[in-house]
Amino acid sequence: MLRTVLGLLGAVVVVGVFSSVVRTLVLPRPSRSSFTSLVRRALFLPFQAVADRCAGAERKDRVLAPVAPLSILVTLVLWLASFMIGYALLEGAISDLGVKAALSESGSSLFTLGFASSNRSALTAVDFCAAATGPIVIALQVGYLPSLYGAYARREAEVTLLQSRAGSPPWGRRSWPATPRST
Repeated sequence: MLRTVLGLLGAVVVVGVFSSVVRTLVLPRPSRSSFTSLVRRALFLPFQAVADRCAGAERKDRVLAPVAPLSILVTLVLWLASFMIGYALLEGAISDLGVKAALSESGSSLFTLGFASSNRSALTAVDFCAAATGPIVIALQVGYLPSLYGAYARREAEVTLLQSRAGSPPWGRRSWPATPRST
């Protein structure tokens, strides 16, 4: 009974994380992933709390600047860690491996190191899936970066064009000429 629960939990983790990877990196239209939204929110809140205590806009920008790149890296690490846990649960469900051995084998397979592979035929399919998952997720993340940087470059070009019209810094009343007072 416990093995069945472990197997189901492992399958839910693997499928859920795979869904998050596909929604975030593969689908051509914007799609919400609760996993990546949670990571982004968890990283943003502490940075925003510090930025709220900063005096100027430039200081706030310097505090908030690392949030986006950091969220990309943390999301990748958490995806891989979640896959490792999910595959360890699956391996524990179909074999007599303990927690440490299952984590070691799933990590070895996920990162295609192969140092902990066993000769149990029941684990071979799970090991092959884990061995394919790690490089695919990393490759998708690396392949996604140029499109992110392209979108960022397009946005920055638009901001530069707006600065020429609104002035810098583009704050409300300061960028517009004063209206004459009527007497």
